Amino acid sequence: MNLWQGVAHLLTSASIGSGWREQLINILMPIFFYYIGHEIRLATKEKATSLLAPTVAAIGGMVIPAAIFLALSTTIALPSRTFGVTMATDLPLALAALALFPKAVSARVRHFILVLAVADDLGSILVLAIGFNKHFSVAWILGQIAVIAAIHLFRKNSYVLLLVPVGWWISLHSGFQPTVIAALMGVIVTTGSRDFYFALEKVSYFVCIPVFLFALLSDGFSSENLAVTSMNSYSYALLAARVIGKPIGIILGAWLAHRFWRAPSLDINDLALVGTLGIFGLSVSMLFLHLSTGQSETIAHGTTAIIYINAVAAIATAGWRYFFTRFTAA
Repeated sequence: MNLWQGVAHLLTSASIGSGWREQLINILMPIFFYYIGHEIRLATKEKATSLLAPTVAAIGGMVIPAAIFLALSTTIALPSRTFGVTMATDLPLALAALALFPKAVSARVRHFILVLAVADDLGSILVLAIGFNKHFSVAWILGQIAVIAAIHLFRKNSYVLLLVPVGWWISLHSGFQPTVIAALMGVIVTTGSRDFYFALEKVSYFVCIPVFLFALLSDGFSSENLAVTSMNSYSYALLAARVIGKPIGIILGAWLAHRFWRAPSLDINDLALVGTLGIFGLSVSMLFLHLSTGQSETIAHGTTAIIYINAVAAIATAGWRYFFTRFTAA
């Protein structure tokens, strides 16, 4: 057994059934994203303009890598429909990586990365729902809008929390990701005690994220996916588009927001860190890959690319951690 096979064995030995895996993700991750929505609402309570720069940065972080991949796919005849694999930031992985940095750094960039990741998740899911999702239902979407409107109307009443599970349940049928709907509901709802949100925070970070990572790792890894020899031109195109395009798009978007709309933003070092964290992409990338193509070979090579994209993001984040450590020490 070689090194790659050994790693694959460790990752897959605790595998659980795909049905239970999907249910765990659909139930626990909306809890996490509901709490993230609450955090975003609190962070932007005093200054709503703080949403502008990360939102425009999210758009840049979606458009630029997708454009790079589409240009490469036109040049060397790759499956262009999977361009969305390069778009969405994986918030749990980005926050886990951010936790490795000093508190001063984390405090400066946390709100920016929260808003950015939720915004490009929403953008990616919209692309999926409109262009690729066969389960997209207009009737359920109208029901979703009605529930969200009701939640907004009664957002200051404690009973509105009873509507939150209804909004989540409808999202399972509407074609939209439950995580995006949960984040939106978390932003809207203004009721709930401090103890409630403190408990929600603990559940989010110590239950939801570990289970989420376990569920994905136990499903998507194999010795074939981890082998460098399974990379092909399609895999390298996804890797290049994401690793190069994501940081450039995020930094460019934030600069444009600041340049033309005077939106408050981060300095270049912090933006570069956010751009690096933006490279992380797993759950929505895998979802886009599976919904945009039915070819098993494309899915296999795309999964390989996603694994290496996150490996590169982890290495780049470690480099930034070293840089910030040296910088603060000086």
